[in-house]
Amino acid sequence: VGGIFYDHLECEDPAVDEGAAFDRNLAFTKDVGEAFLDIFPRLVRRRMDSAFTAQDKQTQLEWRGRYAEFNLVYDRGTLFGLKTGGNIDAILMSLPPKAVWS
Repeated sequence: VGGIFYDHLECEDPAVDEGAAFDRNLAFTKDVGEAFLDIFPRLVRRRMDSAFTAQDKQTQLEWRGRYAEFNLVYDRGTLFGLKTGGNIDAILMSLPPKAVWS
């Protein structure tokens, strides 16, 4: 399951907006959570008995490698943490336990 980044979510000045932006952003977050709770169990149930091949597993590991590469090279939060002496274990814990690069 992927994640959601809020780094481009617009937040007006709370002194001017009087909490309206917070309320909109909270409503958005709740909508995302409700949508996830609605669809994810159905997706899992539909696919949990699906067979997979060795090639499917290899493809999954390659996708995980691309995810890890993106996080280490392009993700601003990861780069910031690594460049500023953050807790390496905490920074890298979102990476998949197994990945390959081809």
